[in-house]
Amino acid sequence: MQYAPRRPLGVTIIAILVAVAAVVEIISALTTFGLAGGLAISSLVTGVLYLAVAWGLWTLRFWAFWITVVVSAIGLVVTFLELVSGHLTVTYVIGFIISAVIFVYLLIDRSIRAAFGAR
Repeated sequence: MQYAPRRPLGVTIIAILVAVAAVVEIISALTTFGLAGGLAISSLVTGVLYLAVAWGLWTLRFWAFWITVVVSAIGLVVTFLELVSGHLTVTYVIGFIISAVIFVYLLIDRSIRAAFGAR
């Protein structure tokens, strides 16, 4: 008999935050659809993709682990470049910190990777 791995608390928190971001994106898209068609469609697609990743994290899917790692790495690079180019805002600092925490959290602990079936 094979048992399902237990979802770590940090992964649960990340999944919930991604789901909340997804709902915000979708609501934003639906409320601005008439005003900014292309931007609204982009927000809607982003929201749906966020929902898929949140579900993948919640159910410990291997692909969701790596998508989250890659998106966090991209967030680190983008916010770091913004910070060093002189755009020192609270938003970029918080974005950098959040990306760093998620990136390190997912990669530093073998038990987190093991929960997703990653090596």
